[in-house]
Amino acid sequence: IDLIMSYDQYEKFLSLYKDGKYELKTLKRGTNWWNIVSRLCDSSTEVLFPGEKKSEHGVWIALTPIYHKPDSEKEWKKLERKRNFYLHLCRLKDSYWTPPSGIIKNISKLIIRMLLAPLSTYFLRSLAQKQMVKYDDIQTKCVVKPRLEYYLWRTYPIEIFDDYTELEFEGHKFPVLSK
Repeated sequence: IDLIMSYDQYEKFLSLYKDGKYELKTLKRGTNWWNIVSRLCDSSTEVLFPGEKKSEHGVWIALTPIYHKPDSEKEWKKLERKRNFYLHLCRLKDSYWTPPSGIIKNISKLIIRMLLAPLSTYFLRSLAQKQMVKYDDIQTKCVVKPRLEYYLWRTYPIEIFDDYTELEFEGHKFPVLSK
């Protein structure tokens, strides 16, 4: 299940949630979580992906912030380049020696990792996050939603949020997009 919400709502949820039955995996909590999208994980379960020997967390619900996308495609590309630059630095910081990449590429990665050592992944992701919230106080025609592959974002027209229905889940009613 993906729960999507405005960035303000997302921040409010993160500040109010207290770990209980579900563990909150988020960049903001100082865990080793690596993604902009947070997860509420059921720690009494395990999820193993192909090739994994150890589960990083249990079954989850993704908590996904949405951001206003600039109407200008030129401005969006500029924002996207900056955001991806910071996210790419995070990826380089966390990457390891990978022989198939070739010796020169691996030496370059090692040098970059040494240069990035003083910077935390949280700091770099925060810089990427600052790019994404630039237009949240402006009414735009579209919003974007990150995916787990942090370079891939989906664009939706803002009108999609005008039409929703309420569905019941565990005794509570929640708004669900109709489209």
